[in-house]
Amino acid sequence: MKNTIKQKLKNLIHDYFKFNKFDLLIWGVILFFGTTMISLSYAFSSELDVLHSTVLGIGITLIMCFIVHFNNKVIVPVFFKKKLIVLFYIPSLLVLGWLFYVLSGFFYDAFLGEAEEIDDFGAMIQGTVNILCCSSLFFMKDTIVYKNKNEVLAKEKFEAELQLLKTSINPHFLFNTLNSLYALAIKKSDETPYYITKLSDILRYVLFSQNIDFVPLKKEIEFIESYIDIQKLRHKDTSTIKFHYEGKSNEITILPMVFIYFIENAFKHGARSQDDKIDITCYLIYTEDRIKFSCENNTGSHDDIEHEKSTGIGLSNVKKRLDLIYPEKHFLKIDTKGNKYKVLLDILV
Repeated sequence: MKNTIKQKLKNLIHDYFKFNKFDLLIWGVILFFGTTMISLSYAFSSELDVLHSTVLGIGITLIMCFIVHFNNKVIVPVFFKKKLIVLFYIPSLLVLGWLFYVLSGFFYDAFLGEAEEIDDFGAMIQGTVNILCCSSLFFMKDTIVYKNKNEVLAKEKFEAELQLLKTSINPHFLFNTLNSLYALAIKKSDETPYYITKLSDILRYVLFSQNIDFVPLKKEIEFIESYIDIQKLRHKDTSTIKFHYEGKSNEITILPMVFIYFIENAFKHGARSQDDKIDITCYLIYTEDRIKFSCENNTGSHDDIEHEKSTGIGLSNVKKRLDLIYPEKHFLKIDTKGNKYKVLLDILV
């Protein structure tokens, strides 16, 4: 218990005398302008010489700094945390103004050996205003720092969420791709080495896309073609698969692996078994600032489709990624009519 109290007291003292570079800059500004203004005020309103006016300016400014620091570190945190600012903070600020007036008077008397002739009420109000103005500088600083800190945290959270989505995507995709190759290996096909090379290209792209936010659309298209080639082999005798793309820009970039989930689902929806006939048609049309993607396929059981649409890992993740990267810049529509399942995705890039 005793050690806990000592530690709390130590932490309080540490926080009270903790300053960063912005605090020191503000204190420097307050000391300079406070000393200058007070010194000039005494120099022009009394018979004091420059030396005495300057010493008075420094001393009274230091008293004000002490009270401002106490206000910032003790008074403001208490009232802001407990939301008592309207009821109690203003009276407390008046008390601090009165304290500034009293301490300044003591310093004036001790330094010059005579009492200062001044309006008590006016001096208290002036001291309160000075304290409030100086404290507001620190309040503005804290507001800016807090805002910047929140922006940094938001960015880190955004990047962490995006990275988590990427890592959760890859095992799901690889599982389905390896299933395709397994079916090929079972048949002992001579084309196995070729499609292993295709898988190697896919894996290389997946690893490559982990560390970047955007990829050339051309690379994404090559990736899709490799994936479709493997799937065509698996469903060679029972499939009609078309993938058509056209565009006018060679420099356009896109969120990596954003279309593959819809194509992957098209194969899952269209093939409940090896004997199911698959009919898939995909279009990718792009310009310098827009990409339009559509994918239509035949489906199996309507209930199964609805279940996959609502719980599928791939679809859920791609929606989250689209919301993170293209907020209010994309349109996604998934529609099921009869035995047709259609995806429309429009992205402004």
